[in-house]
Amino acid sequence: MPKLTILTAAYGPSATYFHETADSVLNQKLPEHWEMEWIVQEDGCNPALADMLGRYSQAQYEANGLQLGIGNTR
Repeated sequence: MPKLTILTAAYGPSATYFHETADSVLNQKLPEHWEMEWIVQEDGCNPALADMLGRYSQAQYEANGLQLGIGNTR
């Protein structure tokens, strides 16, 4: 079964449209027999998105715990 992986690098203080992003990702219609995984990696010393992601059970979440920048976070 093919799997589509969506990786979202995020930074809590700038995540103004995160709910819209989540809605878009989770409302994708995939071809029959495909599956999707959504991985959210948060950059920054003070992770802020864990609670927000609690309502999206489909998301896999990890926080860097350090400010690494967008490239390293991806």
